Order: sequence, then structure tokens, then C-alpha cells
Amino acid sequence: MKKYWKIQGKFFIFLLILFITMDLLARAGGAGGDGGGEGGGGGDLTFLFMWILSLPFPWNIISIGILILVGLALNAKAKERSILNQIPPSVEDLPNKLKKMEALDPNFNIIEFSKKVNTAFFQIQEAWSKQSICSIRKFISDGLYQRFTAQFIMMKEIEQENIISNIKIHDLKLIDVQVDGNYFVIDIAIHASMNDRFVSKKYKDLNQGGIEDFVEIWTFVRKIQLSQQGDLYHNIHCPQCGAPIEDLEGETAICPYCKTILNTGEFDWILCEITQADDYPIAKKLSSLQSKFQKAIEDLYARDPHFSVQLMEDKASNAIIQILIAEALNDPKRIRRFSSDEFYNQFEPKEKLVFHRFYLNYVTLIGLWQYEEHDYASFYIKATFQRLKIENDKYEALDMTLRTQPYVLILKRQKDAILPAGKIYAHQCPNCGGPLEDTTDITCPYCGATLNSPKYEWIVYSILTPEEYEIFLSTNQLPKKYNTTDDDVYKIRDYVINNTCVILGSDGEIDEKEMEYVQKLARKLGYSINKIEGLLKLAKQGKLKLIFPVDKKDQEKVFAYMQKAAEANNEITQEELEVLHSYKKY
Repeated sequence: MKKYWKIQGKFFIFLLILFITMDLLARAGGAGGDGGGEGGGGGDLTFLFMWILSLPFPWNIISIGILILVGLALNAKAKERSILNQIPPSVEDLPNKLKKMEALDPNFNIIEFSKKVNTAFFQIQEAWSKQSICSIRKFISDGLYQRFTAQFIMMKEIEQENIISNIKIHDLKLIDVQVDGNYFVIDIAIHASMNDRFVSKKYKDLNQGGIEDFVEIWTFVRKIQLSQQGDLYHNIHCPQCGAPIEDLEGETAICPYCKTILNTGEFDWILCEITQADDYPIAKKLSSLQSKFQKAIEDLYARDPHFSVQLMEDKASNAIIQILIAEALNDPKRIRRFSSDEFYNQFEPKEKLVFHRFYLNYVTLIGLWQYEEHDYASFYIKATFQRLKIENDKYEALDMTLRTQPYVLILKRQKDAILPAGKIYAHQCPNCGGPLEDTTDITCPYCGATLNSPKYEWIVYSILTPEEYEIFLSTNQLPKKYNTTDDDVYKIRDYVINNTCVILGSDGEIDEKEMEYVQKLARKLGYSINKIEGLLKLAKQGKLKLIFPVDKKDQEKVFAYMQKAAEANNEITQEELEVLHSYKKY
């Protein structure tokens, strides 16, 4: 009996050491930081294994079994740190951020801010449904204006409208606050539902929709020190001159009386970004990598009081939207005024296309550097769309499902740039502010200034694929810290589980064998079943997009998993074949 208790005592000591080691394992490389560091458990583990082997049978076998189970549990825990399992995002440091914001602006009131968000949400749904954004122009950014306008252009091409009804907001949650130069940036999550139907009079088989329950993250920006306090959401008068501004026509949010530009953040919060919940953690992770070139950001804050990372991303959003629409419609004059000569001369005519369900997932600043007399800024951009080719009143779907496309956009501006008098991306001369038409002429008809000169404004220098951008960095001897893509936040299994859900939901149904397959795959890859159910729901609605690794070998691995998913119920449908074909075409 004494021998039994002596052995059992050793076993309990072993368990105590094991639990201590568990903590060491979790902190020594799997906790998301730089990895192992110097405090790892290597020596402890060697001692532990030697100690286990010294135990008599059967305690040594039992101990090894427990150790294996612990290892599997820790591995599963590490897998749960996947970027796709970070919805909704963590907001543990929000109270401290709010305190910093309130110290800079003691008058900030979260209740009043929430009222503006509520008003913006309902007004934007109404404007979107009418395909007219005059009523909301004063409180949305230029980039967001272009996003809406681009989608309206495409919807009109296929005589489509988006009918929205029974709109409800279930919850508003403040999830992030940032100080960005002389600006505040706030992210707020909106949980809402509505009856959302896309209806095309011309191509009825494009019709889709129904009741949706969703979460979107809306990003608002505002100057820390306001020029004058205004309320662009509930007051129909210009905050500068008091004239009525209920509806604003045209590219710019400009008061027709005093000519003040209203959506600069000088008077009130401006909505500048709408991000889907499944894209938000990726976008935030990419944004966190800006710390690699924080000194360059701080330098621009010091040199340019109007510089803001968020507003730069809005500018890049504006540019890429106009470029993609120009390419789709084969209409290069749309982009001449803000393109460098080198970039514009690369524009090649292509067959006319229509984007169906076209939006930007995120636009993130990934590089900022100086060369000779210019500043350069690079942005990683993800766009989602389905392309249609229209011919003889019939359409051909070039993409069988929603697809994502990565771009790297590079803008440049002179280091000693002059504050522009007008917004070149919003059809204004940067020198005199005069209104501009879509034309290949790059001389202002009023003052004679060169419109696409980098001495006034950030202009488009280049658009590259991620692979071309990597070569660009190497060729120009720029540091690798500027080469940030999805592969920095996604893991190979994230692409696998996402695209598996796309292919299984492509026919609108997921049978018992397919569900069993994806649940087994989810457990194997370390995903929460609840998260997978959300992805499957989006996939069945046709709203989950294919995502593509940058690395070609990884693309092949993901395709192999997609094939297995298609074969899960021993019957490959036409829709699944089309998704596989669409992936291979990428």
C-alpha cells in the first residue's frame, strides 16, 4: 500500500509539473508574439520526459497518454487563433482609447454619436435603394461616394435595383477608437437585419435575395479640433454659412452658397468605410503592421497637418474604384486627371464588362517612403466582384461565383506639395478648384494648371499584382517591411475552409454528407463550428467569395481540398464544377 501511494504521489507531482509546463508551452511560441524567445520550456520538457520514463508501469504509459492529449489540446488552442476565428474582434483596450479621446475632446458624447450612426444607417439604406445619394453626400467621404456611384453604374447596365424593406438595427457597439494625426477615427459594429432583394428587369435569373441578418463595421473620421461645430445628420443647414443643404448634387460635398467643402471632417463625423464582419479582422491585422513604418507616418503628420492614414486609404479607395470602372467600360478618360503619364500610357483597351455585386473588402496602407523629391504610398486592396459580359442583350458570367482580386496601388506626391484648392479625384482642379469634365486633357480650362501634377495632390503612379510589387520592392531596394499581403494574416487552412464553404454552398443547399464533411474538416483544422455555420450561411446566399493565396503552390493545395469537398457526397454538381473552373482560371 505504501508503494502504491508513493507511486500515486509521484503521479500527482507529474500532473502539477505538466500543468506548469502547459503554461510555458502556451507562452513560448504559440501566443502570437515573436515566437519562442528565451523563456521557453525546452529544458523542462527534457527533464519531464526523462522523469516519465523512470516511472513504473503502468504510470509511465498513462503519463505519456496524458501528455499526448495535452499536446493535442494545445495544438487545437493554437489553431483557434486563426484570423477567421477573430470575429467579432477583441476590444480589451477600448476603455483606454476612449479616455485618450475624451482627454482631447471632453465634449465627445457616445449617445449623441450613436444617434448620428443610427440616422446615417437608415438614410443610406434609403438612398441606396433609390440609387440617389444626394441626401447623404454631405456626410460620406469621396471614396465611399465613388463606391456607391460605381455600383449604381453597374446596376443600371443590367437594369437592376436593390429593393430593401423591414430594416432593423438590433445593436450598435463601439469597437475601436484611434487618433490618426489630427483626426479621430471610430469603428462601430452595426448588427442589423432587413429584407434585401436584387431585382433585374432585363436578366431575371440574376434576381436573388431575402431576409438577411448581418454585422457590418462602419468607420467614421473627424478632425480633433473642429473648425466649427456642426450636425450634418440632423441639421439641413450648412455649418459654415447657414444656407439649406438638404440635397447635394455632383461629385463634391460642397455648399452651393459659400462653396465650403462639408465632408472634410472639419465640422462633423464623416462616414468613410463600410467593412463586412468577416473582412474586418483581416483589415485590422494588416493595419497593425503599419507600426513597421510608423516613423514615416509620423514624419508626414509633422509635415502635413491634413495627412491621415484613414483619409489616405479613402483616397486610394476612390482611385481604384474609378480605375476599375474605367477598365470595365473601356473608358480611360475617367482616370486621366489623376494618373501619372507613365501609368495612363499603360492603359490597354479591353472588352466591355459589367461588375455584378461589386465592392471593396478593404484598402490598407502598407508602405510609405521617400525617393528623391517625392513621397510614395502603397496600398494593399482587395476587391470582390462577379464579372458579366453583355452581348446582344444576353449575358455570359465570366465568374461563376463571387471572386476576390488583390491589387497594390502606389500613389506619389512631391515632398513640398501645395495644399490643393480642389479635389482632383472629385473632378476639381487642384490649383484653382474649378469643376472638371471627364477628358483626356490634363490642363485646367480655367487656370491652365497641369491637373495630374504631383506638386498638388497624390496621383496614381502604378497598379501592380502582389507578385509584381515584390519585384518592384526588390528592384528599387526598398525594405521587405513594405511587402504586406493577405498571406501575412491568412494561413493556408483559412483559404481551405473558406473556399470549401464556397463550393459546398454554391448550389444553395448543403446535404447531410457535405455537412458531415465540412464539420470534420473544421475540427481537423481547428475552427469553431459556430464560425463555420456563419460561413456556410453566406455561401448558400452566394455572398461568400473565393479567396486566393498569393503563393502558387498554396493555390494548388487549396484547389485539391476544394476538389475533395466537391466529391464529398459522391456527386459533383454543375455549380461546383463552375466554382472549380473559376478558381483554376484565376
